Amino acid sequence: MKILITALRRITASDLDISDFESAKKWVKENVNDVYYDDDVKENEDEYDDYAKAQEERADERVSDYVDKYHEVKNKSSIQVYRAVCLDDIKDLDINAVGTHWSFEEKGAGCYGGGEKDSKQGDNIYTLTALANPKDIDWEYGLTSFMWYGEDQWECALNLGSKVTITHIDDKKLDKPIDGKV
Repeated sequence: MKILITALRRITASDLDISDFESAKKWVKENVNDVYYDDDVKENEDEYDDYAKAQEERADERVSDYVDKYHEVKNKSSIQVYRAVCLDDIKDLDINAVGTHWSFEEKGAGCYGGGEKDSKQGDNIYTLTALANPKDIDWEYGLTSFMWYGEDQWECALNLGSKVTITHIDDKKLDKPIDGKV
C-alpha cells in the first residue's frame, strides 16, 4: 500500500518548486519517503540521535545540490547527459526507445537492474552521450531518485517520448549524431 500511495503522490505532485532550497526541501519532505524524520521523532531524543541528525544533514546537502543543478541547466538550450545500456551488440539499441533514465554525470551512468526495456539485454555495457533539452527533464522523478541514491547516479530522468541526440558511444564521437527518443 505504501508503494501505491507513493506512486499516486508522485503522479499528482505538481507543486514541485526547486527554484530555492526551502521550497524544494518542503516538497521532498511531503513527497519522498524515508529521507527526513517526522517532527514527532525529533522530539523523542532517544530516537533522534547523532546518526539521524547526520542523515538529515545529508538530505539537506542533496536538496541543495539538486537545486544548484536545476539552476545550472534550466535555461540552456541543451545539456549533455549519459546513459549506460547493456546489450549484446550496440546495433541492438532501439533508437525509438533509448530509455528515460540518464545521468547528469558520466560516472553516474550504469546498468542498474534492467527496469527499462533495453537496459539489460546483453552482457556488453555501452555508454551513450547525448544532448537533451532541459525542458524534457522529469524533475520530480530525478529529485526523488537523487534523494535516495545521491551523486552515485546523478539522476536526470527524461520524460517519455523526449528526443535526444546521441553524439558519442563509449568515448567515440560519432561521425553523424543519431537522433533518438526516450
